[in-house]
Amino acid sequence: MSKRRVLIPLDGSIFSSQILHVVRDYFRPEDVDLILIRVSTPLLLTAESRSVASIMAEQTYMSAYGTYTPQQEQLWAMSTQERDTYRLELQTELEHDAERLRGQGYTVSTEVHFGDPAQRIIDFVNDMNIDVVAMTTHGRTGLGRLVLGSVAERVLLGVHVPVFLWRSMAKKEATTS
Repeated sequence: MSKRRVLIPLDGSIFSSQILHVVRDYFRPEDVDLILIRVSTPLLLTAESRSVASIMAEQTYMSAYGTYTPQQEQLWAMSTQERDTYRLELQTELEHDAERLRGQGYTVSTEVHFGDPAQRIIDFVNDMNIDVVAMTTHGRTGLGRLVLGSVAERVLLGVHVPVFLWRSMAKKEATTS
């Protein structure tokens, strides 16, 4: 029997990592391969940056077939380097959780992606033959869910595999007391 592939989306918060305790309670290491995924919005250059302002001004005046200046190429290279540095930071955070799981006998891989979290998780599930998604949910209702949205709900509706949602009791107790 082949192992089931379990995708565990994490956002770097203590809240989202609570799912790791649940996964250890419900899935045995010999039955699953775990994939920890972190999806972050892309790092954006700050609008206050003089170089960004000059690039925006240059792009405004460039035609569709304009050429990039050496300054633009340098800025884009720096932003690529910054993105890669950020990716490495996120990867390092995931590896910390992965190492703890590996120490308990799990096979774990990590993924870092940039973009809309719900859509990137959905795409990953559909493209990588994931069998189960396990994630925490804030359990927001009403106006909170309307304003803040729900990554968990979008994932639940966007994939065709079981989604194991965990609503933290600590969070629930903190809001009711």
